[in-house]
Amino acid sequence: MSTPRLSIIIPTYKEAVRIEKTLDSLAAYLKEHKIEDTQVLVIDTGSPDATVALAKSKAKKFRDFRIVEAGPRQGKGHNVRVGMLEATGEYRLFMDADLATPLKYIKEVQKEIKTKADVIIAVRDLTHIHTGFRKFLSSMGNWLVRLLRVLVTRSVGLRPSRPKPPKSVSAAKLF
Repeated sequence: MSTPRLSIIIPTYKEAVRIEKTLDSLAAYLKEHKIEDTQVLVIDTGSPDATVALAKSKAKKFRDFRIVEAGPRQGKGHNVRVGMLEATGEYRLFMDADLATPLKYIKEVQKEIKTKADVIIAVRDLTHIHTGFRKFLSSMGNWLVRLLRVLVTRSVGLRPSRPKPPKSVSAAKLF
């Protein structure tokens, strides 16, 4: 099998209630939008429920599908890292099993891939998702983090600056 253009990594732990629907939706989306050159990896850390068995039952819906056992549970970041390193796609995208970021954004990623960027960083627009008290808490949390960043960097003699993405970095170097 040739190297896929895109690998989609789905980190999981106790996702039995949603993994089937997620994989069905993903398969339908990829087919509808003719995004065929795609690898799908489900990265699991010993879910005690039926997550792995249910995910395996959907394997035939994808041209290239694998379940990767990521070892003992160490958190979502560990699963993402394992997935990024196990993936073989030229580009690698991770998405939550609950589809917190709608699948329609895969099309946006496809557009960015055509620019031949080394790294694509996507951020959800939460202004329409977070409302009411959740929006207030999120705003206060962001304000507190920015304040702490300024205080900490000044206390050690550094000037706060915006992060600058590297120009040419592979997933192996990032993860």
